[in-house]
Amino acid sequence: MENMSVMTIVAANISDVAGFAEAGNSWGKQKLMDMGCLDVTASRIVHGGELAGMATIAFEWESADASIAGSDAINADSQMMQMMGDTGVSVVRRTLFGVAGERGERNGDYISGVYVTGPPTADGLDIGWPLVKEHVNGTMVLSVIAGGPAPWTGTVVTMADSADAIIEGGAQSWSDPQMQEFMANNGSQAIGRILGKRLF
Repeated sequence: MENMSVMTIVAANISDVAGFAEAGNSWGKQKLMDMGCLDVTASRIVHGGELAGMATIAFEWESADASIAGSDAINADSQMMQMMGDTGVSVVRRTLFGVAGERGERNGDYISGVYVTGPPTADGLDIGWPLVKEHVNGTMVLSVIAGGPAPWTGTVVTMADSADAIIEGGAQSWSDPQMQEFMANNGSQAIGRILGKRLF
């Protein structure tokens, strides 16, 4: 965990998605950064089975202690609580991840999260990134630290300017013989994906 930032990812139902996005873009994101967040993004899940229609909000912090202090600060902030009430935010799941590794940039309107099993490791980025970098803007490996009972141990998050580009790059990476060998040796398996669009 040394020198590894952490990311709290909240899955939530939001009744007024447009209002939530407007608040995030106009003042919410900056306020969270002022509270100590290293980065914050929100996306609407478009395809993802029973998760479709929900939103994910990702807060990056320096440490687990900072993530808990940040959560307390958000819950104590009247403007934040008013906005969440006005837009009908209802938290379904909150998971703490470690940012195990990252390549590229965190930009693009489209985002994919692939749930994986096996010991969380970023070693596969050295194989996968050269295969996908012409299709996507960035990718990161997140390892679950605290997520409650769940069959997955990590998530591979990818950002791009096109959902089709994410799918094409992913297919190229997952089918690569070297990647398949790495996953087999590591006991890793992709068990699900969500595909969404950035709100802020």
